Amino acid sequence: MAKEFKDYDKIYASFKGTALESIERVNGKVAREDIDGIDRWPYIARFKDYSADVVRNAVYEDTGVQYWQKFRVSLKGLTTKEKLYCLGWYWDVHISPWLMPNPDTATLDLIRVNNYISALKRGGLLDSGLRIIK
Repeated sequence: MAKEFKDYDKIYASFKGTALESIERVNGKVAREDIDGIDRWPYIARFKDYSADVVRNAVYEDTGVQYWQKFRVSLKGLTTKEKLYCLGWYWDVHISPWLMPNPDTATLDLIRVNNYISALKRGGLLDSGLRIIK
């Protein structure tokens, strides 16, 4: 998986650090207080780890991979609070049932976001309660 990860980093390098700008183009200006007030991942009840095969399929092989990889690369260079804000926006748009997400990709997006949150934990940015450490 590491090779694909690096390949997408190169392919979508122009998206690096653009997640907040992209969200603002769609939703309007993001209030800095909203980002600064984040201290944890709010969807802890829906958080889980997945097997390597499930992650590989969702992140590198199945429907919507290109869109997810662009989004993932767009988070690079942001603070942990900014990343969680952007991931929360992605969750609301692509996973939350009240917004009627695409049922064909909502489960894949759930796996993708949870895998990203797991990576933040492994990287020491979140603790076991998904609270921000750094």
